[in-house]
Amino acid sequence: FFQEVATDHGRAAAVLRACTAFLGGEAAGAGAALLVRCLETLASSGGADGRWLDDVAALPVEEFEVAVEAMRARFAHDHDLMYTIVDHYLQNHRGKLTEEEKSRVCYNVNCTKLSHHLFMHLVQNPRLPLRFVVQAMLVEQLHSHHSMLLSGGHHHHAGAAGAPSSAAPPASLLKSSLSGAFGACGGFAATAAAAGDAASSMTLGDILQRDAVLRQSAHIRASMQATTQRIDSLERELAGLRTRLRRRHHQGHHEHQGPQVSAGARVQEPVRPETSHRRRRRAAHVRRTRRCARERERQSHVHRCAGARRRRRRRRADAASPEESVHRVIRAIACVCMATAMHACMIRVVYTSIRRSDLIMLPLSLHGHMIYFRC
Repeated sequence: FFQEVATDHGRAAAVLRACTAFLGGEAAGAGAALLVRCLETLASSGGADGRWLDDVAALPVEEFEVAVEAMRARFAHDHDLMYTIVDHYLQNHRGKLTEEEKSRVCYNVNCTKLSHHLFMHLVQNPRLPLRFVVQAMLVEQLHSHHSMLLSGGHHHHAGAAGAPSSAAPPASLLKSSLSGAFGACGGFAATAAAAGDAASSMTLGDILQRDAVLRQSAHIRASMQATTQRIDSLERELAGLRTRLRRRHHQGHHEHQGPQVSAGARVQEPVRPETSHRRRRRAAHVRRTRRCARERERQSHVHRCAGARRRRRRRRADAASPEESVHRVIRAIACVCMATAMHACMIRVVYTSIRRSDLIMLPLSLHGHMIYFRC
């Protein structure tokens, strides 16, 4: 393995992908052990640009549990790589795993074997089960308390030599507490590594206080933004109301003082800035006025024409027809002839005038009368 695989990143990635096919069969144990060694090789050298994490994340949850158990058996003192792989797997399967499956995968990670920055990441990781995070915080608090007891016991022994050994902090009590905390959740290791200097690390209380301050600040910021937006909207509404009230006040003032102004005087209107909207309204008013004037002129012309036609019809109806006029002339001539037979010259003149008018053909009776009078 060290000669053929560990020295070649591409071959290690190929062996890793080949080992994934054996995790579901009878050779699952051997395949998982070889897969873990390939993971360790690739992680230590950063080979394949991190694509080996995607190869592991593509495994089903049952096969991934087999691989995680093999990693737990191999990485006895450092679980940083295992936590990184588990977190990447949960990130790629978000919403696809149940809480029970998440718990089975996560409880293989021993938080006491994580580095400080990964432990801080674990406490703030929203993808992990809440119960697992709370237990990790409890373990960190127990370690902080244990460090404080060790520090106090060291100073006490340095100040008073020869003191009974019963004053030392009960380390067995801490070990039993850690064993009880981890044993009830799936088999954490009973022993715990040293937590380091408590003064240089961030404790659980500091983390909780920082998160509370951040949440409170975000809430206050959101409330202030909402309040500012509401105030802006109210100011705009108030400005609009003031404008409308001012316009109504000016209109009412002009209507009230309109009858009291003399005929020659003009009310001086306030000068308003000319806007495009006002120009459009004025142009539309001018066009409407011209259109109304043209319509009134057309209607008056129609009325005049209709009146002229009515007057012509009335005159035509009142005037007598030419035939009736001729009949009246004939009757008048007949009356004259019967009254005075000596006025033939006058009858001749009337007849000549009637003949020259050429309005209608004279009846034969009139011709007969004229012939009679001529004779």
